[in-house]
Amino acid sequence: MAINLRKAVNKDKLKAKFEADSQTGNQGPSDFLPYFNLKNKDSVTVRFLSDANPNNQDTFTYIEEVFNFNGKNMKFDGFAKDCPASKIASDLFAEAKAVGEETAEGKEIREKALKYYKKRKYLVNAYIVDAPEYFWTAAGLDPDKIEDHVKVISLPKKVYDGIKDTVMDDDFSDVEFYNFGDDVVNFKLTLKKNSGGHNDYSGSKFEIKPKELDLADEDIDVIAEKLKDLSTLFKVHSLDEFNEAIEIEQNGDKEDSEPKQKKVTKKPQAAVNEEDEDSQPKVVKRSVPQVESTDEDDEEDAEDSADSNVGTVSDIKTLRSGILSKLMSKEEA
Repeated sequence: MAINLRKAVNKDKLKAKFEADSQTGNQGPSDFLPYFNLKNKDSVTVRFLSDANPNNQDTFTYIEEVFNFNGKNMKFDGFAKDCPASKIASDLFAEAKAVGEETAEGKEIREKALKYYKKRKYLVNAYIVDAPEYFWTAAGLDPDKIEDHVKVISLPKKVYDGIKDTVMDDDFSDVEFYNFGDDVVNFKLTLKKNSGGHNDYSGSKFEIKPKELDLADEDIDVIAEKLKDLSTLFKVHSLDEFNEAIEIEQNGDKEDSEPKQKKVTKKPQAAVNEEDEDSQPKVVKRSVPQVESTDEDDEEDAEDSADSNVGTVSDIKTLRSGILSKLMSKEEA
């Protein structure tokens, strides 16, 4: 049967596919740790693990850059200079600067530019050491299955920065931060609601004392098999696929704006009030899958309003004190 290449794109079907993909992600429904499901002031304790990529074996973190359209994460298959989304974002940022970034119009243009701008993902493999009982249930995981303990974490930027600062501190050169060797410290990822009601992970930090995990050799073998190559989590998309996704995104913007013009023509005052109310849910519906489908933590609002960072000086001093105490006790023995 011949394929009709002149047939118009069925955008409704494509949108439905994107929405379905956003629920499972390109990587599968259970690869990412849904830490945003934690309740206020609760934590999940993890042990960071190596990247399965043989070219990244001497570290445990990986930074990926992806675009997000219609709740779907997309990597561009080509040079950055040829990426259509990057070109749109660049033009819009320039336009915002020309009209004034602090003006209402400039802010609106900049907000639109961010939709077409690449997002950074701070990725790491992890073993779940401990989590609240409800967390396992909500995530559909079985704490008795060793394979359900192995997840990928997409770290909030401030958590990643705090981890980096701690690892690079010379006072911790003898401390192990990942895998199951001697003197390895676990990491406690903690969620708190800030004054704005957003998720705040700034209280996350390495535990003070190293902890040996009671794992059999066969369990460690299962964990090793479950590790992900962090560079392959997000699917690479072609130029045509990017243009198709961008077209849908842009048509969605046009559809949102068209009713405004019609209502304003008929009932200027009433239309303004109705559109103010109706437009908000539409924006929220489009943005929610972007967070949940990537296990995200962009959560830029939460990060911007957080009062403190992970791995602060006080946290580092506390960790340093615990390690020095341990070394002293070893020398006395």
